[in-house]
Amino acid sequence: MQKASDIVLRLFFIYLYISICGGCRTVPDTIQPSSSVPVRTEQSFSMQTVLYPGVCITVPPESAAHIRSLEQLLPSDSVWNWETVCGGIERYSYESPDRRLYWHIVRIDLAGAGLSVRGEPPAKDFLADGSVRGVSAENAAKRPEVAVSVNATPYAYVNGPLSALRRPVGLYVESGQILSSPVSRYGALSFSLRDGIWRADILRSQTDSFPPDTQLIFGGFMPVLDEGAVFPFTGYSLDSRICIGTVADGTSVLILAVEKPFLPFSKGGASFEECAVILAAAGASSAVQMDGGSSAALYAGGSKIYAAWPERRTVNVLLFVQQ
Repeated sequence: MQKASDIVLRLFFIYLYISICGGCRTVPDTIQPSSSVPVRTEQSFSMQTVLYPGVCITVPPESAAHIRSLEQLLPSDSVWNWETVCGGIERYSYESPDRRLYWHIVRIDLAGAGLSVRGEPPAKDFLADGSVRGVSAENAAKRPEVAVSVNATPYAYVNGPLSALRRPVGLYVESGQILSSPVSRYGALSFSLRDGIWRADILRSQTDSFPPDTQLIFGGFMPVLDEGAVFPFTGYSLDSRICIGTVADGTSVLILAVEKPFLPFSKGGASFEECAVILAAAGASSAVQMDGGSSAALYAGGSKIYAAWPERRTVNVLLFVQQ
């Protein structure tokens, strides 16, 4: 009996954790600002320059309290030793000197990798009310043709956290079809296909005009980096993160996964501004935060890079598929 009660108690705490720490899981259809999502400030601000070997990053002074020193955030070596995952795809992992920060970047060469880009689930799987069964980045990564798999858009549970159905919070466009409505204060990652080459762009707002020949759009949270400039935020928190950046010409994508231990009050994680600094140092020009927290999951070459919660089912996943 004691063992059975322990199991019930553990299941209760797991349920409680999912309910409280699931990020934007219980957001109603009318989106309201959430204390768990820092708000980007749009007013004009002066910039200060942060120099990192080979990179110039501009940071607003009001973000200084949200960014740890470069010695903690970034490798001291100006040359990063990228590890090849497969053709056109590389990865790099970093551990801070105090072992309180772990992050990983997967860099994808869209022009030279011979990859196609896909979103799951497809439009045909959505129900009439805009909901869809959750999908797992881990399960998608097990398919031999999938080179990279990562969770993307924030979502709300339709019938509670134990339900299989989810609804995107923000824009999701698959094969050119709009499957969910935009949220203007959130940004997005778009993919267009031009002359047989995929190109990635960051949208500062989900209501911005789409780039020509857009095929896919994954809504995220707020943009954090715009042409090398870091956005300031009014809130500050450290958490597991998935943040996706693009180079200036859109031919490469950089996916950042920041770890945070699954323990109450544990150290680790990164702020929104820190994600921007890390991606800028890696070569990104613009970047947007995707769904993070317990949804954070990144796989490359069939192997787990980081997953905050194994087999977590989110509303959609971004896939880079070998042709």
